[in-house]
Amino acid sequence: LTIGSVGGAQVSANGRLVDTDGTYEGNIDSRVTADDPNPFLRLIGVQPDGAVLPWQRILEKTSLTGQLVFKRGTEEPDVSYRVEGQSGPLDVSLSARLRELSSPDGVLSRGALRVTSPQSGNILKLFGLDPKHSSDAEGALTIAFDGNAPRGYAIESEASAYGATASFNGTYQPTTTALPALDGAIRLSAPNAQSLLSAMG
Repeated sequence: LTIGSVGGAQVSANGRLVDTDGTYEGNIDSRVTADDPNPFLRLIGVQPDGAVLPWQRILEKTSLTGQLVFKRGTEEPDVSYRVEGQSGPLDVSLSARLRELSSPDGVLSRGALRVTSPQSGNILKLFGLDPKHSSDAEGALTIAFDGNAPRGYAIESEASAYGATASFNGTYQPTTTALPALDGAIRLSAPNAQSLLSAMG
């Protein structure tokens, strides 16, 4: 099934779902390509309208594949999804499981996101920083999350770049401003602080 252009992105999907005693089982595979993924991300609710978030600026030509899996569960269907691909200089992988599918407060999602880049500077750019020097060392960002946009997310995250590692443990509430609502503890470890300071000019 070729869905066509959605928010400037080309979207296709195929799969098979079987209704077994009122519960769907099967999977749907999809593919999304876009020269600029930002309009598509706003359309599906990943980016709030009216906000220009720091990580938007680094996204470039994007190609993602995804799979949505439905299985029979004990109290409700077991639904999970996985997304992998690239956006500009970033490699992206995301996996999660959905629960409370019929909740009036929205479906909850628990999973993990991992973003890597051959150059550490691209990880700093996700946070709105502008490194003055590039690095051949790989950078990475991992985020474990649990929640949804209306209720907020409990998150544990770690970013590594230029030999330094920053971690955050707390909560995140999506907002329509450039600065998200974060509440928690941040820890920074930089055995070779000079490399990081040099990158920041």
